[in-house]
Amino acid sequence: MKSELGWKIGHFLTTRIKPVFDCHNLKVLKMTSLVYANLFHIVLWKAGVRRPFIVDIMGEKCEISTEEDFLTVSHRMRLSSTGFDYQVCSGSNKIGFSYNDRIVVLNFEHMAIFDLLSLVEKFAGIDDKYNSVKVKDRDVVDIGSNIGDTAILYALQGARRIISLEPNPAFYKLALENVKSNGLENVILINGAAGKSSFATVDEVATKRIGLPFIKVKDGVKIRIRNIDEIVDEFDLKDAILKVVCVGCERDLFQFSSDACIRRFSQILIVCICDDGYLRNRLKSLGYRATVLSKDFVINPFMNPGNLKVVSIVATRQS
Repeated sequence: MKSELGWKIGHFLTTRIKPVFDCHNLKVLKMTSLVYANLFHIVLWKAGVRRPFIVDIMGEKCEISTEEDFLTVSHRMRLSSTGFDYQVCSGSNKIGFSYNDRIVVLNFEHMAIFDLLSLVEKFAGIDDKYNSVKVKDRDVVDIGSNIGDTAILYALQGARRIISLEPNPAFYKLALENVKSNGLENVILINGAAGKSSFATVDEVATKRIGLPFIKVKDGVKIRIRNIDEIVDEFDLKDAILKVVCVGCERDLFQFSSDACIRRFSQILIVCICDDGYLRNRLKSLGYRATVLSKDFVINPFMNPGNLKVVSIVATRQS
């Protein structure tokens, strides 16, 4: 009885109260209190009281009646709070904005609008973990390309060459289109995954949501799963940068890759699921200083206390 009560209290605090006081949400709430008249409704929604309401963003009235509506408006308010200027053309499924004195246009077909805006936040400096690695004049391996957003970000930051892997065939095609339409010739896109060396057959149809693992199917597109050794050897990488956002593949990727090839990277950024310390310990044993940039705790009755849902780690080679 006590454990069940503890779970319910912990679940409420984590899913209802903690998000209200997230640093990004506090900034948005502060801005909202000054500009909009719906702060009370927004706080109620974040605390779990789902009462429909209307907010006014840059002169546009937006009705909040579903969680998708709320997530979309939340991301729009974050972007608005930084002064980041962008234009969404829903008819053509494209978003345009300026970054490093360049106009960037992304096709986001198949994608939920709030997921798209969450990707764009890295260009606005809100999601700044991607700036924790120094890519200028370096080769970059981008595991988890999605629609090519991070590859484009790093290309515009001066990366020499970006090798980008995306297992989802539909997102891979969007990444190809986005890289080409933005005139970037130093991005190499691969319809493939990372992990233990093997092959897999995946569904050709894209999910609307990002951040989901690719699902193996009987009939579909056959893709290759590469480990770090294969990527390093194929592209002759030395002193490169590695970014890993692959929703569960990260342990296999580092477990089935050699020490020597991992050390070909001077910096490594990993966004991992349910970190148990393995990745940090593995990198530390190879001479990296591993730092946790952010973490989101999850309380689950089937998990040991202290397990993490999503952890962002940056590791820098020391010797």
